[in-house]
Amino acid sequence: MAILTDVDIARSNGKDFVIYPLEQSSVTPLGYDLRIGYAIGLRRGPEGDSGEMITEGKLVLPKSSSTLIICKEHVWLSSRIVGTLHSKGSLAAKGLVMNSTTVDPNWKGQMTFLLHNTNEKDIILDVHAPFVTMILHETLTSTESGPERDPLTVAKDYGDLYGESFKTQLLEYFNDEANRAEKLQFDKLVHSAKLPSLTQHFRHVIKHHGTRGSGVLDRAYGFTVRLLLIVLFLGDLAFLTFALFFWVAGAKLLHIAGLHDPKYIIPAASMIPVLMKLLERPKEPENKPS
Repeated sequence: MAILTDVDIARSNGKDFVIYPLEQSSVTPLGYDLRIGYAIGLRRGPEGDSGEMITEGKLVLPKSSSTLIICKEHVWLSSRIVGTLHSKGSLAAKGLVMNSTTVDPNWKGQMTFLLHNTNEKDIILDVHAPFVTMILHETLTSTESGPERDPLTVAKDYGDLYGESFKTQLLEYFNDEANRAEKLQFDKLVHSAKLPSLTQHFRHVIKHHGTRGSGVLDRAYGFTVRLLLIVLFLGDLAFLTFALFFWVAGAKLLHIAGLHDPKYIIPAASMIPVLMKLLERPKEPENKPS
């Protein structure tokens, strides 16, 4: 797998993944530093004895205690992006230990982390300070599988473990007006990123799949892409290749969009004569003798 650098993140955010709201100073040569959005002290009790720990723009982590932190950023990864999460060295040096984990392809939403202060004194962090580095990896092939849980089911699972009051506070944060406004904008960006892009998909197929696709349509698409590049400069043969390319590419994009019904494919195929007509070169007028 290839690791995405700061250049890749700037180019691919909003396409292969979405990080919102993205803080430019959090983009690093290795990945992206997620920031603190919400924190709750982890205390086991019959009623979920816990409470928000952010006051006056500061997060106080009591000594020898654990805290659940929800990152400020909403994150979506496409089917060909994987994330790994790593503790920041500067915080680890202070005695803060975090559960390093992964982010599955097709994940969507905010993430919850368990941070433990092993120090014998309280540690104070600024709200929205970066606390964990997310490294993004591009996979060799995309996957149709997705994560088994989402942010709300994670909150409910913690509620079952630590008490109803704890779950209520987590859900209140997710439904907070400011957070919901950011989520609404995030959802729009994800929707836009998921729209089929011929250029983006064309480039990905050339790079990763080619003629090695598992399905007949994938193999036809990879073959047609290469044939198109070869015959573009060979004169009239390009017309037929263009028509074939648009039909196969159109069918592929319709498949990605989930439009499998033949009534969507037939109009795409019927466009072949139109495309060939548009691509037809006008004949030069014959010189008649005077």
